[in-house]
Amino acid sequence: MPTNEKISKSDQTRQRILRAAREVFTRNSFQTAALRTVAEKAGVKHPLVVHYFKSKSGLFEAVAAQIQDEILESHPGFFNYLQTLEPDNRGGVYLDGIIRQGLRQPDAYRMILLNAVEVVARRKPLPGLDRMVGIHQKILSLLSDYVIPDAPADLAGMFMIVFTMAVVHFAGGRAFHQKVLGLKSDEKYEAWVGETVRQLFQPVLAALPGGRTPFLARHMSRWREEPPQASQRPPAETEAPLRRGEITRQRIIDAARRVFAAYPYDRATIRMIGQVGNFDFSRIHHMFPTKAALFEAVLQENFREFVDTIASWQEGAAGLPPDEVFVHYLQKGLTYCFEIRETVSLLVINIAHYENYRDVSGFPFMAKVHSNMLEMVRQSAPPQVPFEKVSRWLYTIIMMGYTFAGAPSYPARMMKLKPDTAAYRQWVFETLCFVFMPSLVNNVKGQ
Repeated sequence: MPTNEKISKSDQTRQRILRAAREVFTRNSFQTAALRTVAEKAGVKHPLVVHYFKSKSGLFEAVAAQIQDEILESHPGFFNYLQTLEPDNRGGVYLDGIIRQGLRQPDAYRMILLNAVEVVARRKPLPGLDRMVGIHQKILSLLSDYVIPDAPADLAGMFMIVFTMAVVHFAGGRAFHQKVLGLKSDEKYEAWVGETVRQLFQPVLAALPGGRTPFLARHMSRWREEPPQASQRPPAETEAPLRRGEITRQRIIDAARRVFAAYPYDRATIRMIGQVGNFDFSRIHHMFPTKAALFEAVLQENFREFVDTIASWQEGAAGLPPDEVFVHYLQKGLTYCFEIRETVSLLVINIAHYENYRDVSGFPFMAKVHSNMLEMVRQSAPPQVPFEKVSRWLYTIIMMGYTFAGAPSYPARMMKLKPDTAAYRQWVFETLCFVFMPSLVNNVKGQ
C-alpha cells in the first residue's frame, strides 16, 4: 500500500477520534469524560485513542487547541470589519457579534464552564484551559486596539473578564438558564440574551475611555473585609439526644454538600459522601434512598439558608439612592458568597452539567432563589425603572457573583491573582461595581 495512502487513513482516523472527543469534552468535564466513551463514538478500539493522543490530557489539549484556532482565525476579520464602522457603533456591533458567535458555536464556552470549577477541586490547572486563558488575552488585545483604544488597561480587563464569563454562562450553560428563565423557544432565549448583553455592557463600554470617574472611583473603593458570620443553623452536637436521627441526617447533608461542591452530580458517589463524613455509606440509604433525593435535600437546605440570609440584607438599604443600594447589596452578597464557597461551587459546577441530567430533582430551587432576589430588589428599585430591565441586570450580577466566588481559580488565573486572598476579593468587588454601575445609572435615567 502506498505510503501516502497510509498517511491519509491515519489522518482520517485521528480526525475521527478528535471529532468524537470534541463531542465528549463539550458535554462532560475533564473529570467525568472517559477515553472509552470517545473510542466508542469514534468507532475505534480504546488502545488506538491512546496510540494517537497518549493520554486523556493529551486528547483534551488537542481539542482545546482546535477550538482555539477556530476562534482566533475568525477574530481578525471581525475586528477589521469593526474598523470600517464609526467609533460610536463599534461597541454595540462587537457585543452582538460575540454573543451571536457564542450561541451558535458554544463549544469553547461549554468547555470553560464544565471545567472552571473543577480547577478548585484539583488544585492545579486542567490541561488545555491555559489555552482558553490565551484566547482571552488575545481577544482583549484586539478589543483594546480596535474598539476601546483609549481605555485604561486594568479597566478594559475588568470589562473583558465579566463579559467573557457572561458569554460562558449564556452560551455554555444555555440549557440551565433557558429553563430558569422560562423561555421555552430558542428564539426567545437568544433575544433575551442579546437584549441583556446590550443593556448591561454597552454603558460600560461607553464609560471605559473616561476611566475611573470620581463617581465610579468612590464606589469602587468601598469594599471592606467583614469577619465570617456564624452559621444560622446550630451545630448538630447541641441537639437533644431524642433528635439523634436529625443529627445523623444533618451529618449526611453536610458531607454531601462538600462532595457535591467538589464534583459534578454524575461524578459524586454515595461512597465518597460516606468517606467524607467518616461513616458507613450504607447508612445514607436509610434516610435518602437515592443520590437524587440527597442532592435535592442539600439544595433545599442551601437555598433555605440563602433566602433567610438575604432577607436580612434589606436592613440599612431603605431610603438609599439606587447606586448606594447596589453597593450595599454587592458588599453583603459577595461577603456571603465567599464565606459559603462550597454552597456556591455546588451551584456553578452543576449548572454546566444541567443538560446531561435536567430531570434530576433539585435544580428548580435555583429559580426560587432568583425569584426571591428579584422581588427583594424590585421593592428597592426606583418605580420608573421597568422591572424587565431590573431582572436582566440582577440575573447577570447574581450569576457573576456565583462564578467569581464559587469558581475563583479560573478568573483569578486570567487576572494573575491568587484566588484565596483579600486582594482577589477586593478585585471582584471593584470589577462588578465598575462593570454594572453604568447600566444601573442608565436604567435610573430611563435610557
